[in-house]
Amino acid sequence: YMGMFRLVSNLSRVTFPSRTVRSFTRLFTNELANRPFVVFSARRTFAKIGKKKQERKDREKEKESVEVPKAIDFKPLENAMKEVLNSFKTEAAKLKVGRLTPEDFDNISVTAYGARTRLSELAQIASKGANTMAINVYDESLISEITKTLETSDHNFQLKRDGKIILCTMVGGNTREMKEKVVKQLRTLGENSKQKLRKERTNGVALIKKHEKFISEDVIHSAQEEVESMVETFVGDLDKLITAKEREIMNS
Repeated sequence: YMGMFRLVSNLSRVTFPSRTVRSFTRLFTNELANRPFVVFSARRTFAKIGKKKQERKDREKEKESVEVPKAIDFKPLENAMKEVLNSFKTEAAKLKVGRLTPEDFDNISVTAYGARTRLSELAQIASKGANTMAINVYDESLISEITKTLETSDHNFQLKRDGKIILCTMVGGNTREMKEKVVKQLRTLGENSKQKLRKERTNGVALIKKHEKFISEDVIHSAQEEVESMVETFVGDLDKLITAKEREIMNS
């Protein structure tokens, strides 16, 4: 058919009698009409080729628009894990037996005015001896709720009310029972921190998948090993902190 098209094109430059032109045109039209599937098949083939070519161009353009890294930057991931360890150290430092301090009340919250509020925002807390704190409540209507919260807390408090002031004494001191109770709180804190580190591992895997399209399999494999190694290192450091703090509590 392409040959016939070229023939028609060439013949268009030559002058023929009108009867000859009509006969040739009718012959050519009939031939096409008898075999329409050939034209349709050709068009479909050209359409497929054109679509694949365009898809290939689109993929190449996408790769060019993205900066292909030679390695994945895990610095934000590392910083997040360091923050988990620093947070654990801060909270673990508050766990102790023996002397009672105002810092021992930092994690105690009370339901006040329809919301959970830190006790330190509702009262002034001052030392009245080695194991006794004076809690001066600003709003006397909250004394009942504050007393209830202190009585049900993890601390072994003995309470005595003096007007708007609640005298809070730690009972037990350095007994083995009290130490074991604090160690239990420490281990719970450590397990929560480990869960946060495992969450960062999940974030690292997600970051690798985000780059999968644009980096080699060797880089992906190396990145996966780096994330796993990083998590194991931080979990190991956390275990050392837990062991050291536990020893400190039991020997105090």
